[in-house]
Amino acid sequence: MELTVAITGASGAIYAHRVLLHLAASGVIERLNLIVSEAAKTVAMVELGFDLRGADETKIGEWIGL
Repeated sequence: MELTVAITGASGAIYAHRVLLHLAASGVIERLNLIVSEAAKTVAMVELGFDLRGADETKIGEWIGL
């Protein structure tokens, strides 16, 4: 299954992160397309301490435990 997830700059980066962790670990998702707004990258940095600015596929994979 292919899934596209978009993350906005609203507070709650932990929820987006948890959903992505569970989706990645589910074994059901073959391809996960991720759209992250600039504001969401800032929120992730503030709330989770993870810098997504300039993130490539490898860095996103690290963020969701791949």
